Amino acid sequence: MSQDTREFDSHRLRKSTISAFLTTHHPLLLTSAIITRYMYFTKLLIESLITFLAIDALWITQVASPWMKKTTPHLMAETPNLIAALAFYLIYLSGLLYLIIMPALSSKLGYPTLALHSFIFGFVAYATYDLTNLAVMKGFPLSMAVADMIWGGILTMLTALVIYRLNI
Repeated sequence: MSQDTREFDSHRLRKSTISAFLTTHHPLLLTSAIITRYMYFTKLLIESLITFLAIDALWITQVASPWMKKTTPHLMAETPNLIAALAFYLIYLSGLLYLIIMPALSSKLGYPTLALHSFIFGFVAYATYDLTNLAVMKGFPLSMAVADMIWGGILTMLTALVIYRLNI
């Protein structure tokens, strides 16, 4: 290899190393990548929120609310606390996205595994609420707790599968 070729290869190596460094470490490029990632997360969050609310509204209006009015009317608020509900939805769906859906999208996990992981995530999260209610509330029905835990798994799984399908 001639001296000129070695110098050219050395220059090209330095240039590609500098380019790679700038691509991964330049503040403007980092900021751009971060903004892009947050915009993607926000897009997924909005899609998840719409999907989750649409499906959950059916459960709440057709099953949970009538059932609670019949079995535990003393536990029902006259009007729901919408701020608390929104906080739950945003926190819960952010967790679902970060822990389940985004890793599934980046690894092309596949529907069966995503369905299982998201069902477990939902079941465990809803079990936290329902089993706490059973532990500390007088008269909270076991049947309602079990149904709600299963619903949490199903709702979360359906939401995850829809978001996955929209974004693969």
